Amino acid sequence: MVKYKGGRLNCPISMKTFKQFTTSANGSLKNIHMDHPEDSILMGDLSVLNWFTAESKISAKIDGSPAIVWGTNPATGNYFVGTKSVFNKRLIKINESHEDIDKNHKMPVSDILHACFDNLPRTDKIYQGDFMGFGGTDNYL
Repeated sequence: MVKYKGGRLNCPISMKTFKQFTTSANGSLKNIHMDHPEDSILMGDLSVLNWFTAESKISAKIDGSPAIVWGTNPATGNYFVGTKSVFNKRLIKINESHEDIDKNHKMPVSDILHACFDNLPRTDKIYQGDFMGFGGTDNYL
């Protein structure tokens, strides 16, 4: 991975402004924990099995690390990548440049964020997903 060097660009954003774009209709943050469907079975809740006979859609939950948040920063209009630290109350780490990534994160997270910054699609929305690794034959970061 190539490391990018340089100074940090100023990225002022208030948490209130960011929360306005990352909250659900009832005001709670969308960044909530999602259980695996099989976990509910182990806890005695078999309702997840109804999905097999229902006309519906289901999404798969596969854990990776770190969680990546990316999209357009509503406060600045600039593309950004980050970890769950974009939701911090005090030290908010939103990376709108490679320089921001170098200032805010250490390896190996910084290398992952540099790759995400260069390769994730530019979008006007905000998305979150888990990093699953860099592909290879049998070796993954």
